[in-house]
Amino acid sequence: MAPPSDDSPPLPAGAISNLLIVIAMQTEALPLVNKFHLVEAPSNESIFPKGAPWIRYHGNYKGLHIDLVWPGKDPVLGVDCVGTVSAALVTYASIQSLKPDLIINAGTAGGFKAKGAGIGDVFLASDVAFHDRRIPIPVFDMYGIGTRKTFATPNILKELNLKVGKLSTGDSLDMSPHDESAIQNNDATVKDMEGAAVAYVADMFSTPAIFVKAVTDIVDGEKPTAEEFLQNLVAVTAALDKSVTEVMKDDVLELMDSPSKQMMQADASYTNLTGIIKPKVESCDDDDELLPAPPASGSEDWEVTTPIGTGNPFFTTVISRSHLRNKYQMWVPHRFQRRLPEARTGVVLHCGGKSWPASYCGDLKVKKIDVAGWSNFAVDNRLRVGDACVFELIAAADTHLELKVQILRGDLPEEVTSKGATSDEPILIDD
Repeated sequence: MAPPSDDSPPLPAGAISNLLIVIAMQTEALPLVNKFHLVEAPSNESIFPKGAPWIRYHGNYKGLHIDLVWPGKDPVLGVDCVGTVSAALVTYASIQSLKPDLIINAGTAGGFKAKGAGIGDVFLASDVAFHDRRIPIPVFDMYGIGTRKTFATPNILKELNLKVGKLSTGDSLDMSPHDESAIQNNDATVKDMEGAAVAYVADMFSTPAIFVKAVTDIVDGEKPTAEEFLQNLVAVTAALDKSVTEVMKDDVLELMDSPSKQMMQADASYTNLTGIIKPKVESCDDDDELLPAPPASGSEDWEVTTPIGTGNPFFTTVISRSHLRNKYQMWVPHRFQRRLPEARTGVVLHCGGKSWPASYCGDLKVKKIDVAGWSNFAVDNRLRVGDACVFELIAAADTHLELKVQILRGDLPEEVTSKGATSDEPILIDD
């Protein structure tokens, strides 16, 4: 069945025009389906694989095309397919087929009274993480937690006056002592059963996502979680419906920077910073197999020969998009490679009193720090486009390397940005 026609004028170029709403439960989905007059896609027009119970509703609202998906009912037990697995699968399939400009993961959540949450409060999540993926092995533990920043929406927050908090995700409605400890470490205000999984998939395919969560139960309260959840589900879903509707108003959506605009702003920050940080930025926009080795930068090798203050050689890189997100490429400049072994070697990255194990891929044509090690460092230190990293070689052997990494944030203070143009006024970096 075709969606109802919509005679609203098209949205301006660069604006959000295709919206995907991911919801876990039918009770949460139906008010929005009715509000926006969405229609269910018949089975013979399904975009999903045969046998998947996932449901899609679609329609148009004020020039905006809306697809709302939920994982459907378990074919054997007849209950909603809640949890991270179903959420990740339906999000993946929807992104691949629908190519949304923005994802809204809307749903109910438990809230923590100690963090200021109350029944019926609606939160816009600033960060998401898992609390029940316990992998007590260095680096794997960070992968298990999977902390991610959500798509920034400061104008929407200001316009709608929503509460803001961190969201923690797990596959259990209740909370074990292990979960409680992990949630506290995540500094979460609300907990749900799908948010971080949706964020993981959205991040993988560079699709911006926001998370709107309405509180049905107080996790650190006196009532049993399941009882309070069922008691408040319908009423709180109405509050959720209202908030999502407010977010989707055309004048509010216009306040949201489009993904392309955010990338342009990031590029502007990068351009500003390159005037402050003298070292060359290494290009890393393609795969290893397609790239020649980064060229030498000429006879002047001042990064390698000029000491930071300790006498150790160093190189610097201004963070671009290729250093983050899906690729996580951190290549070592050609001029620095001669100091390192031409073999795959263990390397430890030290920063701010913490350490991250990684590998130096000296056996590749394009030599770099391995993706797994660098991505964990980048995520844990919340690197952003426009930040700069100074890599100081503090130990080097055929089987072991150590690099001290110092981070300069893109929003450098004036007393720093006024220096560094010449050697007469250097930028001095020290922990």
